[in-house]
Amino acid sequence: MKKSLKIFLTIFISIVFSLMMAEGILRLIPGLVLPDKEIIYEKNKEGFRDIDHELKALPGVLRIVFIGDSYTQGSGIGIQQTFAALTPKLLAEKIKTCQIEGFNCGKRGANVLSNLHILKDKAWKYNPDLVVLGFVLNDFSSGDAAYKIIEYTLKEKQKFRFFERFESFSFLALFLDRTFFQLFSHARQVHLQWLNNSFSPERNPDFFKIQSALSVLIDLIAQKHGVVLYFPYFLAGDEQQLYFYKSGLKLVREECKQSNCTLIEVAELLKDKDYRSWWVSKDDHHPNAAAHARVAEKLSEILALKISQLKK
Repeated sequence: MKKSLKIFLTIFISIVFSLMMAEGILRLIPGLVLPDKEIIYEKNKEGFRDIDHELKALPGVLRIVFIGDSYTQGSGIGIQQTFAALTPKLLAEKIKTCQIEGFNCGKRGANVLSNLHILKDKAWKYNPDLVVLGFVLNDFSSGDAAYKIIEYTLKEKQKFRFFERFESFSFLALFLDRTFFQLFSHARQVHLQWLNNSFSPERNPDFFKIQSALSVLIDLIAQKHGVVLYFPYFLAGDEQQLYFYKSGLKLVREECKQSNCTLIEVAELLKDKDYRSWWVSKDDHHPNAAAHARVAEKLSEILALKISQLKK
C-alpha cells in the first residue's frame, strides 16, 4: 500500500511540476497575453475615437482627415499611438509655417461603402485640406458576409475552448485551447476563401457596387490631395501570394492611378522584419504601435510635399 501511494505521489508531483514549468515558460513568450476586458474606446460627438472638433478651422490651421476601419481607428493600441495621431505631430515638426489638425474617422468594421458614407456625410463638412484612407482587404466585402464570417470564427473558437474556465489566469490553458483551434479548426481556410470571394464578381453579389463606391471614394480623396494606405489583411507575408491580395492590390492601384491619388503599400514599409513582429499580439493581428509609427513617418514625408504644393 505504501509503495503504491509513493508511486502515485511521485507521478502526481511530476505532473504538477511539469504543468508549473510549462506555465512559467509560456509566460515568457512575447505577445501571448491573458484575455482581458474588452477595450472600450471613448467616442466624440461624431462617433469616432477622437476628440471633438469645431466645424470651422482656425486661421492658419491645416486639416487632415483619416478614414478607414479598425486599422485606422487603432484597435489594440492607445489613441496617441495611431498613425492618425502621430502623423500631424511629425508634420508639425517638418512644417513650421502652419498648425496641423488631425481627425481620426476610423470606424471598426467599416467597409468601402461605409467609408464613402463617412467621408461624404461626416468628414467632408469639416473641409479637410488632405484626406488619408486606410484600405484593408476585408473592406471589399459586404457587411452581411463579414458578419457571417466573424460569427463562424467565434463559434469555431468556442468549440475548442476545452479549458475555458482556466483561461482567465492560466497561460497553459490559453495556449492549449488556441493550439487545438489552430490545428483542428477550418476557420483559417474559410476566412481566406471569404477574402478570395470578395474579389470575385461571380461569388460576391456586391462586387460591382463596392467597386463603383471605391472609385467614387478614391476620386473624392484625390480632390483633397489624398493618400491611400494599402494594408494586407494580417500583414502576413504568405498572404501576398494569394489571389485576393493580388486582385485587391491591382484594383486599388488602378483606381489610384486613374484619380492621381498617392498609394502607399504598407507591406513594403514593414518587410524588413517578420510580419508577426508587427501584430498587437499573437491573437490580434492589427498593426501594433511600432507599425503605426512606421506608417506615420512615411505619411508625414509624403504629406509634407503635398502641403508645400498646396501653398504654391
